[in-house]
Amino acid sequence: MLRAAPCCLMTLALAAHAAPPELAPSERALTLAFAERGGARTAFLVAAAGEDSVSAVALGPGDAFAALAARSEAELTALLRDGPREQLALAELLPVLEGAQHVAGGANYAAHGAEVGAAAPFLFPKLVTPTPWQSQLAVQPGWLLDYEVELALVFDRDIESASDLTAARAGVFLIDDFTERAQLALEADLSTPGVGAGFADAKGKPGFLPTGPFLVVPRDWRAFVRDCEIRLHVNGRERQRARGGQMVWDVDELVRRTLALGATQRFRYAGEPIALTPGRIPRGTGLLTGTPAGVAFRTPGTGFVTVNAAWWAASFAFLDGGVQEFVTRRWVEKLREDGVFLRAGDVVIAEGRGLGAIVTQIVVP
Repeated sequence: MLRAAPCCLMTLALAAHAAPPELAPSERALTLAFAERGGARTAFLVAAAGEDSVSAVALGPGDAFAALAARSEAELTALLRDGPREQLALAELLPVLEGAQHVAGGANYAAHGAEVGAAAPFLFPKLVTPTPWQSQLAVQPGWLLDYEVELALVFDRDIESASDLTAARAGVFLIDDFTERAQLALEADLSTPGVGAGFADAKGKPGFLPTGPFLVVPRDWRAFVRDCEIRLHVNGRERQRARGGQMVWDVDELVRRTLALGATQRFRYAGEPIALTPGRIPRGTGLLTGTPAGVAFRTPGTGFVTVNAAWWAASFAFLDGGVQEFVTRRWVEKLREDGVFLRAGDVVIAEGRGLGAIVTQIVVP
């Protein structure tokens, strides 16, 4: 397959998305962006968007939710209408999420669960520092690099109970949950997805959590999530599209199940046991809600498993390990040969209605 030079693809991708980002209607939500000013991370209330910049009013450094809470609805409306505006280049916008330990949902769209062989949704830790909406990601030799567009949320308080969630103000944003599928397939116990080893390591590499440019704070965040459409393209070809309302576990259920796990150390990262949370969802923690169908990874079919299980027995491969490990290794080898995963030169664009876009250029190390 012929591929354009990486710089050309990136230029074409950005040109194709040169139209101003679609902002959420102000009557439904406030849109925030973040940039560095005077050496401090500063929140801005976005009033309008152009092709390469946004017009915004500074809310000041510090916690964005606190800045919103300190102002009435009338004051925020007046700021949007008459406040002193500053032009922020889209290229200078910071990730909307901070911190390096977040909660992620897997197989939370039924069709995606079917394509990866997961019978039900599950949770796992996403342990990586977020990166900006426009970035490069180096694909290492031997990787099976996969993409996953998702809706994510962050809350204005610690969430320890359903009543906390009811009272919470939420910000919604876009992420791309990149995954190294070879490591995940070889290390994870897919009979109990998310538990134990594999997921945190395969999904926690540097650059594996780019966020969209905007944090959207809806007046009714549940309705906003249900209605929001997300989609993803690779080199201009659509791979994923869904609405938040198609999730198997809605946000309330994701939170309930997260809290039910408590602080039990049922996961592993870098060989050490870890907990999903400290028993609550701390303020500022990202809640990643899962991806729709259309990822590059697929589970092996019955024919592949049968043939390779027979080869495992006939070739005395059982002397080196179990049949499941053997079949998985063979499947990973086949996936590498098929070339369906991301490679240097690819450009991945994730988009969300009212949430902006994430543009990731895949490059050599």
